[in-house]
Amino acid sequence: NPNPRQFKTLVKGGRFFNCAFSDDGSKVLSTEYLDDCSSRICIFSAYDGTLLHHYDAPDGLQVTEAMFLGNKIFILGLSENGFGIYEASSVSEFTCRLGPQPVSMCAISEYDGKISFESDRSGVSEFYVWNPSDGVLTQMTSSRYGVNDVSAIGDSLYFDSVASSDEPGTYRQGSMIYSTAISDLHTCAVSFSDIHAWKVADRLSAQEQALAIGEPRFRVKPG
Repeated sequence: NPNPRQFKTLVKGGRFFNCAFSDDGSKVLSTEYLDDCSSRICIFSAYDGTLLHHYDAPDGLQVTEAMFLGNKIFILGLSENGFGIYEASSVSEFTCRLGPQPVSMCAISEYDGKISFESDRSGVSEFYVWNPSDGVLTQMTSSRYGVNDVSAIGDSLYFDSVASSDEPGTYRQGSMIYSTAISDLHTCAVSFSDIHAWKVADRLSAQEQALAIGEPRFRVKPG
C-alpha cells in the first residue's frame, strides 16, 4: 500500500504464523497449522492474498518458520530427532539440509545470501550463519548468557542479552539491548552435530528409556 498508515487484512481465516516476503515483495509465505494438527507452508500473493502454492509437511515433521532464498524455500522443522533446516522440493517432499539435532532453532532469515538463525547448540542461544551452497556453518557470536532477537544492519549486529551481574556498579542488571560491529566478531566454523552435553538431563533421559523398555510399572494381582 503506498500509504503506510493504511492496513488491510490479506488473508482471513486459518492460523498463520511467521510471515516472510520474497525478494521482490510480490509474495509472502507463512506457516499454517491445520485442524488435524498437521502443518504446511502457504505462499500468497502480497497484493491480494491469493493462495499461490502450499507445501504440506510430511508426517512426523512440524514446520515452525520458513523463508525465501532466491527462488528456493527453506524451512525450520521439528521432528522426533529435533530441529533441522529443510528445503521444499515438491508439494509434500522436504529435503533435510542441516540436522536434525536435539537443540532449539528459531529466527531463520536471509543474511548476505546465506541463512541465519539462532540456536542453543552450544548451551546458550547464539547467532549462526549457514551457507546451503557448501554446507559451512559459522558461529557468529560467543557470549556468556546467550543472545536473542538478533538483527544485522550493515556492519552492526543488534541483540538482546542478559547483562553481567558480577559488576552491578558498572552495568545494569537484567536484559539489555546491545550492538557490536560484525567485523569485530570472532567467528568460527562449527559442526551442527557437535552439541552441548547436558549430563544430568541426558542421564535422566537414559534412565527413563531404560524403564520404558523394562518391566511394566503396574502389575495386576491375581484374584
